[in-house]
Amino acid sequence: MLRTSICIRLFKSRIKYNTRTAQNQLHATHCIFSTENVKKHVVKIAESLTSELSYSNSIKRLKLKNQAAVLVPLCTVNGELCLLFTVRSNNLPTHKGQISFPGGGVKHGDTGAVDAALRETEEEIGFPRNKVDVWTTLPHISNHTRTAAVIPVVGYLGEVNIEDMVPDRNEVTEIFTVSLTNLVNNASYTRFRIKAKKRSEHDYVMPVYFTQYRIWGLTANIVDTVLSIL
Repeated sequence: MLRTSICIRLFKSRIKYNTRTAQNQLHATHCIFSTENVKKHVVKIAESLTSELSYSNSIKRLKLKNQAAVLVPLCTVNGELCLLFTVRSNNLPTHKGQISFPGGGVKHGDTGAVDAALRETEEEIGFPRNKVDVWTTLPHISNHTRTAAVIPVVGYLGEVNIEDMVPDRNEVTEIFTVSLTNLVNNASYTRFRIKAKKRSEHDYVMPVYFTQYRIWGLTANIVDTVLSIL
């Protein structure tokens, strides 16, 4: 199970807030919403979460084949701030039918995580990479052996109409959006247990979002981090 200590600390802090508090905070976000205001805020918090030196070095130590990137696509639908998701095709060798953000492995020829996330987004959902306003990257999420990492890249797509997008059916079955209000209202947390040498690692809490699809795992980790930032 992919996870990161930074994300786990954020999960536990969010549990302390009740739904009403979260809704009030999100309402305040909508009241002051402008693309530029939210962008500045997200960039500032993301920078405070990430130690640039340790982040860069830990990624550089990984082989290219063990690096992946996903685009976290903030967008508006009828003026409401949303996140865009995909349903993975059953034709794929792994994680069939799961909910994810557009993304994939960093390949030779990519200039880095941002380039990989934009390339994969264009390939998977047909959204032109030059129309994505890239805001920042979030702390990478490592697997439990620290041999692979996924780098979330936050970008803004503007006002979108899902009907205008042309997904690659070999990779994506469906594209859908969920408003931030909907995500907050349908957030839950699940306790997981894994086999580990250290007793403190036996239990950990991870978020789950019960929207039109169940959003869990790595994707839910990233959603929780974005909501925490906002």
